Order: sequence, then structure tokens, then C-alpha cells
Amino acid sequence: MKDLFSLLTQSLWLMEENWLKALVASLPDIKAARGTLIKDFEMTSDELQMFGSTAVIPIKGPIFARPNIITELLGIGCSLPKLMTDLKAAGSDSKVERIVIDIDTPGGTVVGVNESANAIRKLNANKPVDFYVGGQCCSAGYWLASQGNKIFVDATAGVGSIGVVAVVPKKEKGDEVEIVNSASPNKRPDPETKEGKEVILSMVDDLASVFMEAVASGRGVSVDKIKSDFGKGGILIGQRAVDAGMVDGISSFDEVVGMQTNPKGGSMDLKTLKAEHPDLIGQLVAEVTASMSGEIQALKDSVAAKDKEATEAKAALEAKSKEADDLQTQNTALDERTKSLEKKDTIRTQKEIAQEAKGIFEAKLAKSQISASLHKKVIAQIDHNKYVDDKGTFNAEAFAAAVDAEIKDWEDSLSAEGASPVFLGGSNFSREVVGTEDAKPEAVADRLLAHLGIKTEKK
Repeated sequence: MKDLFSLLTQSLWLMEENWLKALVASLPDIKAARGTLIKDFEMTSDELQMFGSTAVIPIKGPIFARPNIITELLGIGCSLPKLMTDLKAAGSDSKVERIVIDIDTPGGTVVGVNESANAIRKLNANKPVDFYVGGQCCSAGYWLASQGNKIFVDATAGVGSIGVVAVVPKKEKGDEVEIVNSASPNKRPDPETKEGKEVILSMVDDLASVFMEAVASGRGVSVDKIKSDFGKGGILIGQRAVDAGMVDGISSFDEVVGMQTNPKGGSMDLKTLKAEHPDLIGQLVAEVTASMSGEIQALKDSVAAKDKEATEAKAALEAKSKEADDLQTQNTALDERTKSLEKKDTIRTQKEIAQEAKGIFEAKLAKSQISASLHKKVIAQIDHNKYVDDKGTFNAEAFAAAVDAEIKDWEDSLSAEGASPVFLGGSNFSREVVGTEDAKPEAVADRLLAHLGIKTEKK
């Protein structure tokens, strides 16, 4: 077997920097322990777990192209062959409707990652393959995750580190000298020279382009967006990764495992459907158009019927409005007629009341001791209208009582002045006062009252 330390230090890595440094630093100790391990690496894994119809596969630690001393002896990291074995088993099991990869990795080697990512993408077309990131999903890990259905992260998780790193050991004094044939100067590029560095950088850039194009395709974005928004080789935490479009949301492991997803390819959005099944889109459009055409025509007919009803209702309303106007005109004329009649009735009622009052007065005066010549003077002292209420009702009883009081007042006044209660006739007083030259009742009454000193108006 080739020296493990030399193999690792001369490989290209898709791994977060701190992990890579720690791994390289620990290689001498791992190299020393290599001789104690005698084991055939098995390509099966007992780490796949079932939660209902969801299979959960872990990717923990650095990702390696194949099982090795680090994964088998130290139990550190994940080998891609074992991962593919678990995915194949879950993909072929009819009881598995969905796969969740619980990933927490700083990344790993370049070898095998693209092939494994393509396998995940292919599997996701038949069964959704979701990723949950509780810690970190960097470099090679994010390459794999970008090819799945959805990526969910904890609020503290970090994703990204999109890029390729070449670890090249420095030559020390005493190292063996390598001589490369003249036709192949780039077989052993020297990173300490400008030319050698450019050769290595060109190779790294080419690999990074493949990486970014894969991520762009998996996430449904452009390569330019990858370069500008996906951290530029750095790591984005939680919500920042969501906002950039690197992941699909913040969640917990239990929530992700419990999610229900379309078993035939995840939550198929319109963009993915158009890209992967354009013929199906055409069929759907044709079917929807055909089914909707009848409904649209029915809707048009309904609208036309409603318009007709509205027109008829408007005509009926206009007719009712005209009837109402005519009725209002009739009511106005009727009101005027009623008022006219009420006015006539009021006048008639007032005349009747006046006649009734006059009858009461005359009847009572006829029975009194007051001379007929004074009757008009007495009547003038009482206004019968004061005994008519707001409703036009005449209080004849109260009026009669007032007349009695007034007559008594006059009789008492005349008696007090010494006048005869009966016309004052037959006495010298009568001949002197009344006289013979003017015997009209009103003139006699005035002269009598003047002689007696009684006022003609109400006291």
C-alpha cells in the first residue's frame, strides 16, 4: 500500500480549512498505528435507521473516497462506498418512501464526490432525498447535499466552503530528487515557482468550476449567483444561508424526519416540473383547458342570464319608481284636499261652538235680573274661546259656570248701585235716565251704566 501520509498530503481536498489542517497534523500518528490494523474493509453499514417509512443515513466527519485506517480504525469520517451502499439499499426497499441524510461534515476529498452526487440526484428523482444539517455541511458535503431534494439546517449550522484546496508538501533538504522527462514538465509542478503555482491553480480552478456548476444545477440557480451569494468560499450560518438560497429552511432533526414529501421526487415545484417533464406540462395545460372551456362557457351564460335579470329588474324598478312618484303626487293632492276640508271643518266647528256659547249665555241672561239692554255688555266680558282645548273640544260646563259667575257679579253690582233689578222701569230714576228721546237699548244701557258709574268693560 502506498504511504498514507504521502497519499493524503498530495491529494486535492474539498474540506473546511481547520479540519484539513488537523487531519494533516495527525497523519504521522495514524501512520505509526497502521501496522496494528489487519482488516478487510466491508462495504456495508449498520448505521441506516428507519423512522416509519423514512430511512435516515448519517454522514458524520470527513468524507473519504474509500474506507481507510481513519474511518475503520479510528471511527472518524464517512467513506463514499459505504454511503452509496446505504443509499442503494434504501432506494430499492419498497418500505422506504423517503430518505433523510443527517449530515455534519467539514468536507472531504475530491475523488468520488461528483459520482456520488450524481447518484444522489438520480435517486432523488424516484424517492426524495432530503438533508438535515445540525452542525456543518461544507465543501464536499455541500456538493452532495445540493443534489438532493431539500436542505434544512439548525439555526446555528454552517454551510458552504464552496471551493477546492490543493495540499502540496514543501520539499525539505534530504528529500529524494525527482527527475521528470522533458516532454512532461507539469507532471511535478513546483508550487514554489510561478510556473508551478499556475499549473496547480489551473487544475484547482477547473475542479472548482465543476463543483460550482453541479451546485448551480442542483439548487436551480446560476453559477454567477453561486460565486456572488454563496459565501465566496466562506461559511454562512443558519438564516443567512436560507436568505442566500443555499438551503431551504430552518428546522430540527425530528421535524425533518417527520415531514411528508412527494415520494416521486420531493416537493416538485413548477420550475422543476417544466425542466424535467415538459411533455407533462403540455398534457396538463391541454387537459385543464378542455375541462375549463365548458366551465367558462357556463360562466359566460350565467353572467348573460344575470345581466338579463338585472335589466329586467332595473325596468321593474323604474316602473315602481314612476308608480311611487304618481302616488306621491296623489298623496300631495289628497293632503291639500284634507287640509282644505279640515280648515272648513274647523271654521264650521268654531261657528258651532260660538253658537252654543251664545245659546248658553242668552238662556242664563234670560233667567237673570239683568235688563236686556245690558245683555250684550255682559256677554262681551267672557271669551268662549278660552274654554276650547287644543283638540277643539268645547268645555260647555266650565263656560256655563263662568257665565253664572259673571251674571251674579253684574246683578250684585247693579243692586249695590240701587238700580231696580227689573229694567229699572216705572221709577223716576228710569224716566230721568232713560228719557224718551232715544229709547234704543244700547243707548239706554250706556246712559244707565254711566249714571250708575259701572264700567262697561270687565272689572
